[in-house]
Amino acid sequence: MTGTTNGIRIKTWANSPDSSEATNMTFENIVMNNVTNPIIIDQAYCPFMSCASKAPSRVKLSDIYFKNIRGTSLSAVAVTLKCSRGPHARTFTSKMFT
Repeated sequence: MTGTTNGIRIKTWANSPDSSEATNMTFENIVMNNVTNPIIIDQAYCPFMSCASKAPSRVKLSDIYFKNIRGTSLSAVAVTLKCSRGPHARTFTSKMFT
């Protein structure tokens, strides 16, 4: 990817169904050059602040891995994690990134 706004992106909506999940994803061997937001996990996605509900996302994210991701970022922050306050909030570990 070259010159894009977003690279790898996972987004979940507020007030999502409780039975939703995204699991067993591996992003591997990806090169990003001059990408504004190389990696984003956003569990508070609400475009244009138009969401009426203040409920957190209830999508369960698990077993997500990033392997051999390299390149350059146009911003000072290369990885953005906006985690939900919902019941499926998990801890992210450095094992996710190899």
